Amino acid sequence: MNDKFHRIEVYDPSDYTGPDPMRVHGLGIVHGPERMEYYLVKPDAPLDLDGCQIEQILLRPRYFQDKIARVENDACTVSIYCVKADCSLSPEDHFELSSVERW
Repeated sequence: MNDKFHRIEVYDPSDYTGPDPMRVHGLGIVHGPERMEYYLVKPDAPLDLDGCQIEQILLRPRYFQDKIARVENDACTVSIYCVKADCSLSPEDHFELSSVERW
């Protein structure tokens, strides 16, 4: 686990009512389909999204020219994926898209 904390400003979906900006703790890099890398983070408190408690979130650069290191160490626009409640990921894990839901 790393010791990085981040702030995510949520712009979409517009019906989101949780903390904004959202404070998250960086856990590390995980690997998804097609050799894509995602940054695994944990919100300070579980998020209630459509009645599901979300404990982990994956972040991926929204724009292909941005690398995962920018997500981990800088500011950039990201795509957010919620790790499903019945799943739990650790740094260096590989996961399938069936384990997550795009937010």
